[in-house]
Amino acid sequence: MRHIFRNMPVHTAGFTLMELVVVISIFVIISSVILADYPGFSERVALERTAQEIALSLREAETLALAVRESSEGSGVFPGFGVHFDASTPREYILFSDDNNNLVYDGVSEEIDHFFIEKAPEIIAICVDTETSPPGNCSLPWVDIVYLRPDPTITIWSTDGGHPVFSITIQTPRENYTREIIGWITGQIEIR
Repeated sequence: MRHIFRNMPVHTAGFTLMELVVVISIFVIISSVILADYPGFSERVALERTAQEIALSLREAETLALAVRESSEGSGVFPGFGVHFDASTPREYILFSDDNNNLVYDGVSEEIDHFFIEKAPEIIAICVDTETSPPGNCSLPWVDIVYLRPDPTITIWSTDGGHPVFSITIQTPRENYTREIIGWITGQIEIR
């Protein structure tokens, strides 16, 4: 194998300076394109993760209601469970047990878990009836989605009573990417 390279002139045996510059330029261009979109990519990932976490919290409330769980061990009270969204706290929501069966979150005594939205996204709209009576009502101060047992019946409750559908819109601050979590009284949850 050595004899093949022995007959070649010295200047053709390796990379030329021009080839090296071209390869480095291509590497720099690809790296800059990837790094330039990193903040947007990071926000989109955080937004998608937050939407999935909210949907999962709704499913957790449903599971607790279906499992016939006591509000506190040994209490003998088997309440419905729900998720409370409040417009005044756009970076948090609460999983609760509806101990007195009034279909709404009554404060810390009913709280099971308090979820904080980390990183970029926050809740920008809490709406009801968006799918049944467009554009719906998005000026609500809060909404509670409660899964009652034993059926389990789902109620969507706010200041103006019950509703057949709700939507929670979350948005990233810098790029304004949005996701909408929509739920119906039939139990279907969709992320758009």
